[in-house]
Amino acid sequence: MQQERVGFAIERPASNGRGAEATLPPQAERTALERLLQAQEEELERLAYEIHDRLSQTVVSAFQDLRTLGRLTRDSPEARRAVLRGSKALKQALREARMIMDDLSPPQLEKRGLPLLVGEMMRELERDSGCETEATLLCPERLPRQIEVVLYRIIHEAIVNVERHARATKVRVSLTCDADGVEAEVVDDGVGFDAATALDGRRATGLLSMRRRVEFVGGVCRIESQPGRGTRVSVRIPVYQGAEA
Repeated sequence: MQQERVGFAIERPASNGRGAEATLPPQAERTALERLLQAQEEELERLAYEIHDRLSQTVVSAFQDLRTLGRLTRDSPEARRAVLRGSKALKQALREARMIMDDLSPPQLEKRGLPLLVGEMMRELERDSGCETEATLLCPERLPRQIEVVLYRIIHEAIVNVERHARATKVRVSLTCDADGVEAEVVDDGVGFDAATALDGRRATGLLSMRRRVEFVGGVCRIESQPGRGTRVSVRIPVYQGAEA
């Protein structure tokens, strides 16, 4: 059963995990990285609209045609079964297309904020996988937008990996803030993997993308895992004073 706490806690500045306080990148570099992140998000949003306007509409049209065919072939059990199989497949394709659109451009992030969406992701994970989940979400209602988007991407990717690969019985997510920044952590007790080998491989695009996104906003991302000992994804991002919300 999911345990969840949502609130706001301010603590003494904690170590950023690098042995020293976070060093702010030069203003010009920060501006360039912010523009890059904004460009990436705009491209993801464009792709989401493309999927909606082209793929989803085509699937809906095909589904309607199948329903019409089903009415015209009521006297043929074999045709009826084929129509039902096709309709089921199209429904699943439409559901997956909508999930991909939400992944590319989360429509509720700006409206509802990160803690609420993380709690919702954990409830869905518990419902769909049957594993026990725990969410500790002690953070302000809103963070600067770029940091909020990065954290959403990291946590979402980690939870998707748990559902697809980990075979976990328990998953814990924490999101906490202090005077200097925000920390996020996703921990599972699943099958794990050799993190060092995976991060050195060419196919670890999802893991490497996590690191790059965090580094773009001046943070640190650690991915720790061993076969049979679960996985821990931890992120520390400084929240710069004056950052745009």
